[in-house]
Amino acid sequence: MQYGLQMYTLRQLTDKHMAQTLKQVAQMGYTGVELAGFGDLTPDEMVQAVRRNGLTVISAHVGYQDLQADAEKWIRIAGKLGMTRITLPWMDPERLSADNIEATADMINGIQKTLAASGIELSYHNHDFEFVDDRYARLMALCPALKFELDTYWVKFAGYDPAALMAQYADRIVLVHLKDMLDKDPVTHEDPNPTLMTGTVDVMSIVRQGDKMGIPWGIVEMDQPIGDPLEAVRMSLENLRRAAE
Repeated sequence: MQYGLQMYTLRQLTDKHMAQTLKQVAQMGYTGVELAGFGDLTPDEMVQAVRRNGLTVISAHVGYQDLQADAEKWIRIAGKLGMTRITLPWMDPERLSADNIEATADMINGIQKTLAASGIELSYHNHDFEFVDDRYARLMALCPALKFELDTYWVKFAGYDPAALMAQYADRIVLVHLKDMLDKDPVTHEDPNPTLMTGTVDVMSIVRQGDKMGIPWGIVEMDQPIGDPLEAVRMSLENLRRAAE
């Protein structure tokens, strides 16, 4: 498994200094990035920035509203970036309620088919609410061609074992988000994420299971880093590599 970085983690820097931040990320040793917007760059400038730094664009988080409005735009951008995956980062919980999930699935399936016709695979990134009322399993059943990016932090937050869930859905999960959890009770939605390997998530069990499944990328992400964000992501990668030795 290679390690990439979800650039949302560094959004306070990328809003004004995306090119410089990408350079710093590459210098740390990350070989791939997942995008959540382009910061202060145009799509074409982003293409040049990732090429200069030898970075692979693993995926981009793009809202379903944007994909509904102009999927062709994102297909063109993906082609320029050499990217074959787009990921839905968030769904309003009400859209996955018992009354609405079938209509939502139809919408997702429509986007998926449009992207697939151009060689782009669509995946879905979870939070914790998808594990209420079997929404995650229902979404999988209703969207048979949809793949999944498992945010392992929110799986643990919801009370499940991330590695076990990966094994259960080995044919559907294609990427994982790696983030750690504070050692406190209770953990809340507002709590920050500590540096990887310093909290309560069994990160290496996730990495080992990902290797068994052939998942190519483990993506480091912190919704809210503690301290200096650049140092947090640098130490997270260093800790991961040390633990794998």
